[in-house]
Amino acid sequence: MKVVKNLLTESEIKELLEYHSIVDDRTDSRPDVVSKHPRWDIDNWPQDTVRKILDNVLDDPYIVDEVIFNQSKISFRLHVDSGHSVEEKNGWAILVPLQVTGIAHTVFFDNFWHGSSTKFSKRQILPFEYQLQNKNNEWQYVEDVRNLRQDISDGLVTNFNITVEELDYIISARQNQKISKVDNRCYDYTDVINYDDNLKFDTKIHQRYLNHLEIETVDGLTIHNIVEWVPSDVIVFERSRLHCASSCHSEKIGITIFVR
Repeated sequence: MKVVKNLLTESEIKELLEYHSIVDDRTDSRPDVVSKHPRWDIDNWPQDTVRKILDNVLDDPYIVDEVIFNQSKISFRLHVDSGHSVEEKNGWAILVPLQVTGIAHTVFFDNFWHGSSTKFSKRQILPFEYQLQNKNNEWQYVEDVRNLRQDISDGLVTNFNITVEELDYIISARQNQKISKVDNRCYDYTDVINYDDNLKFDTKIHQRYLNHLEIETVDGLTIHNIVEWVPSDVIVFERSRLHCASSCHSEKIGITIFVR
């Protein structure tokens, strides 16, 4: 992996942020995450700016698989974006920070996965679990948003800043994921490259950067680098490399481009 410094100009960052802010049929808006998925060589968006980024950071010819603009208040879990084909698994992810409230990082591990795109955990990831902000602006774990939706509808729960309609959207999205191609789940790390079952993760690093994860989830793994998000910089890493967000930011906007 590598970090390319000062690649984007202020006007290019502004152009990309303005595109992201326009809500259209490529936008997926949820209480915690707003994403946008322009299609390469199909949609009208600042593709030339992104192409310039790719041409500057990649040495070999490439095919773009997916582009995701992501505005997130939460911290994504441990995962790999390896795709599904051999060509995708051997490809690259290009991360473009655009805007940060607070301090944001991506945590990269010295561990790799040769399977398809996967989320990693030592506990079961439930299909309808969610992190939602309560009325104190604190993130609260909800085991099943379907039950919360019913309780809010019945007037039994009033401490969340979310409507029944917003919960219906989240539930529908999760139901659609169950019948479409989704990331796998890995609870047994035996096939994770460089995994050491006897290694305990550093508690101070966990508390500072990764307190949104159970520490058991990163036991046995080693950190390669913790990269701070700096708008204008570009981060390039292997699609097979385990990584996750840090737990430090309030909100961040960036682009991830997956190529093979």
